[in-house]
Amino acid sequence: FQRQEVVGQTLNMIQGPATDPNALRDLVARIQAREEARTMLVNYKKGGFPFLNMLQVQPLVDQEGVVTHYMGVLEDVTLKDYLHPLAHYVRDLRASLGYSQ
Repeated sequence: FQRQEVVGQTLNMIQGPATDPNALRDLVARIQAREEARTMLVNYKKGGFPFLNMLQVQPLVDQEGVVTHYMGVLEDVTLKDYLHPLAHYVRDLRASLGYSQ
């Protein structure tokens, strides 16, 4: 996406058929309760390609403890999700073949 395409938009623009509505409802409930939220979502790149991301939302408070803003961080974890099991498989295979860690 280009900057002008996303400024002023919500995360709805990257949601699609595999985006879990229950995870979204939980996210909204936590934000409405002014709580920190963290969830894993399937979202979509501009061309429609799905990716797995970790979304973290943190309320920001003023000196009186009143929530004034929220900070959200998206991390594309698609490769981490695939590579983590592969790393365990390789480690176990190496061990079974007698290679040292």
